[in-house]
Amino acid sequence: MERSSNQGVISTTHPSKSPEGAEMRRKLSDPVQREQLRAETREQIRSMHPDLAQVLGLDAELESKLIDVLSDQQMTHLEGFFSERPESSARRSATSPGPREEMRQVADLSTRNKQQIRDVLGEERFERYLSYLPTLRERCSMHYFNAHLDEQDRLTAEQKELLMKLLRAQQDADMARRRGEAGSRIPLAQPVFSPEAIQKLNIESNEDSFRQMQEDSRALLRQLPAVLTPKQLEAFARIEAEKLASQKKYVQQLRVSAGMSPEFDDTRPRQAPAKRIPVVGKVRLEIRLTANASPPVTADLVTENGKTAAAFQGPEGLWVEATPTLYEDGWAHVDFTYYEAAASGTLSGVA
Repeated sequence: MERSSNQGVISTTHPSKSPEGAEMRRKLSDPVQREQLRAETREQIRSMHPDLAQVLGLDAELESKLIDVLSDQQMTHLEGFFSERPESSARRSATSPGPREEMRQVADLSTRNKQQIRDVLGEERFERYLSYLPTLRERCSMHYFNAHLDEQDRLTAEQKELLMKLLRAQQDADMARRRGEAGSRIPLAQPVFSPEAIQKLNIESNEDSFRQMQEDSRALLRQLPAVLTPKQLEAFARIEAEKLASQKKYVQQLRVSAGMSPEFDDTRPRQAPAKRIPVVGKVRLEIRLTANASPPVTADLVTENGKTAAAFQGPEGLWVEATPTLYEDGWAHVDFTYYEAAASGTLSGVA
């Protein structure tokens, strides 16, 4: 199955400083190449949004308008992401925006992007679009898999629903695992910044990701006989094997680039980092939140460590839930979930 790969890169170099960044700026500045890039981007956007017209109830004309808007937004993102940046904060000009202003600009752009989509779709379809977005990963996987089946073996509607549920459950478990292990390989007392140490962390991370990918693939394949026919299952297993081979080759290339042997032990179970121990007790959160140019809203919350605090109303009609987790080694993170009132009067999740 072609799902998002577990390749990871730990780097202190911004992509705009890379050769790829320079090449992207050259394409964006040349009218002919820019138009070609825009056409390629449009095709990528279309392929990355399977079932779009069906789920949102769009005719061909309206679907094309939405793809155009999304493509233009992606082009704007590329321009900002790969734009030249000062070498260091010391070289920023007096007119360069500070970090807070940059964050405000990003938030403003996100708001404008959503409004452009809302203008094309209307309120009801826009709500459907917001519900559609979280399903994109499994829909893309489904589309890729279906395209590799003979016509007579294509997935039925019922099979699609069942397989999407399995993929969603696996992705949710993977996300929860990543959240729980966030930063666990980086010593808190001795921050690691040397290129050699970063390279070592990068290789170790990718080796473990490959082992986890193998475990996830085996677990998923064990569940599929209840969903797929023998021919479909054979095709699925073949795609999984190709994905694993590609990921292993990537890890081997990382090792070779570091002067190491390409081979590593991929047969042993993944050695998960030692689990952090959450503190037992209550946690107090002081939150100051703003949206766009609205005045900030402050909240003082107390909740059991690792439990979601009572939702509070933020700026511009947003409702916010915060889940803090503090660990004995001093590591902490807070998960935020945002909701806004939909036209139907219910609260819908927003990014």
